[in-house]
Amino acid sequence: MVTEQDRRVIASGMPMFLEEHLLEVGEGRDRVVNSRKMLIADGDGNPQYLVGVIEDVTERVTTRQRISHLAHHDVLADLPNRSASNAALAERLKRAGEAATRASISTASRRSTTCSVTPSATC
Repeated sequence: MVTEQDRRVIASGMPMFLEEHLLEVGEGRDRVVNSRKMLIADGDGNPQYLVGVIEDVTERVTTRQRISHLAHHDVLADLPNRSASNAALAERLKRAGEAATRASISTASRRSTTCSVTPSATC
């Protein structure tokens, strides 16, 4: 079966690399793959072969996602740890600063502090 990607490789003569895209196998067996396609021409420069290589990287991607999750969540409770909380707080303060609004920060002691989010913000 010739796909649109195959036609592009044939027309351009340039190799194509697709990283970590979904290959639909069906029924919950879909895989994450890296694909490479390259045109092989004959002596006159006419297309002779189209070589394709597919590398299954599903386990690698799944493991990377799991490690990232473990780095940002408590192992027992599966709740965000301090690193994840600090990252979320920094992102919210950044968005509030871009919108030039005020932000309310609740601490573990349940005391709420309101800050003006400006370049010279103080609480």
